Amino acid sequence: MGKKLKNLLKIGLVGLSSMLPAKKAHGQIRGDISTDFTNSYLTNGFSFNNYPTVFINGNIGVNSGNYSLTLTGIHSRDIRNHFNGKTSWIEKTGMMDISRNLGIGTLSFGGYVTFLPEDVFGIDYVTGVSGSFTTSSNPSFRAYLERGMHNLTGWLGKVSVSASENVLSRPVNANLTMGAMDSYFIDKRGLHFMRLGLNTPAYSSGNFSVTAGANYQMGIGENSVSGLAAKLTARANF
Repeated sequence: MGKKLKNLLKIGLVGLSSMLPAKKAHGQIRGDISTDFTNSYLTNGFSFNNYPTVFINGNIGVNSGNYSLTLTGIHSRDIRNHFNGKTSWIEKTGMMDISRNLGIGTLSFGGYVTFLPEDVFGIDYVTGVSGSFTTSSNPSFRAYLERGMHNLTGWLGKVSVSASENVLSRPVNANLTMGAMDSYFIDKRGLHFMRLGLNTPAYSSGNFSVTAGANYQMGIGENSVSGLAAKLTARANF
């Protein structure tokens, strides 16, 4: 990791930690580990992988009053390439997020660094910062804005609405997202994609659960990708 990236992460840690409450309090530690299986990796109007992909995700955080701090790690791999000797890892991402519950919703700010296989993407890593606000209603509304930094200098904005309802006596979660960009990964400005996602609990026992779902991504305009991705998630909370 380069010296510039180390300094950037230090600045981010200091800046985000300064937003925590000044008084000392005993926080509640939480965390989870999950594994996602999907037939293709579609995100933000792009296709990062057209073949079966596995994600290993880990979250650990602490809650203190209306504040929370969360650290997240994500590692994704191309299942097919894992067995044929080609580059199988797709991304390795570390994220830090600090949130405050405002009653009517949650305000969050964070930063991330994503490492990429240079022989596949042409760059070795990207960094960025983001902010979002999510209402606490049902349906809930979310506005998200991201600014790329190293190797990724553009903007990404997303608005979404999510709802949870019982359908045939079974809980179903639905999410509709629309995204726009300005020179984010590619030279493009304007609407880039829409995505509809559905999921439902498939199994639950104690702190372990399995969720099944699907996402349809509709690309808008040039250099965008449309596709359907089925997803199975196994999660353990602690």
